[in-house]
Amino acid sequence: MNIIQLALAEQVDEDKQLRALLEEMGVKHIDIVVEYIRNIGDNLHDILAMDQQQIQEIADRANESNFVQYLPAIWLATQFGKRDFIADFEAKISPQLLEFYDRYGQLIAKDFKLDYFPELMAQRKEYEHWVDGLGKMMNQSNENTAGKLIRQALAEEKGIDWLAEKLESSGQFKYNRARQTAQTEVFRAYSSTDYSSYMTNNDVIGLEWNHDSPKTPRENHMAMDGVRIAKGQTFNVGGYEARFPRDYNLPPEESVNCHCFLTPIMVGESL
Repeated sequence: MNIIQLALAEQVDEDKQLRALLEEMGVKHIDIVVEYIRNIGDNLHDILAMDQQQIQEIADRANESNFVQYLPAIWLATQFGKRDFIADFEAKISPQLLEFYDRYGQLIAKDFKLDYFPELMAQRKEYEHWVDGLGKMMNQSNENTAGKLIRQALAEEKGIDWLAEKLESSGQFKYNRARQTAQTEVFRAYSSTDYSSYMTNNDVIGLEWNHDSPKTPRENHMAMDGVRIAKGQTFNVGGYEARFPRDYNLPPEESVNCHCFLTPIMVGESL
């Protein structure tokens, strides 16, 4: 089995595990969710790989300069500003995320025999605002990691090979980060649309938080398992208010790779 065949086999296994997780979470329209996570993850990985290459080129230019003891911040900021990461993210990833939101939202609306209802449209605006900032957040993370390593390589005369190895091992540009980001953001979108449908449904009187444990479960999320609130109230997740898992105001440590989900409490059930 060659490298390409091995990668495809690993992706098939990933998708199989993802389907099992989505079934446990009670997610609707699983085929579409898996499709978008796979495609967004692959595209984001390509963008990250290109960014790693462009950062390496910046490091090469710094190494060829006279910046031996220190690296002027303005020079590095200017070089980083010439990279294509944000433009590529906004051209390729943002539209895919919004396309998923609309497609999944329309299916949820159809499930409930509703138009693309106002509650969902309002949530869509929130998601669009979130996506607008997502590429910038990832870009800043890449710059922080790369900037620190470039300065260290120059100050300690580590050399370009050392820097290339450190960039590769940082995890910032690997497929795993791309796939995890794709999964988190698609999960965030489906959580938002499901929440909107529950808020619109007059038969729903409350919501229950359910914890589905990843490999490294969060104590805050385990503590939330089974917590119920009345419709319109918010959950308290580690001191942060949240309407649903991966809500926009939750920090990364409470949202990235989160597998939690909501179930509706219907008329006649107890809170």
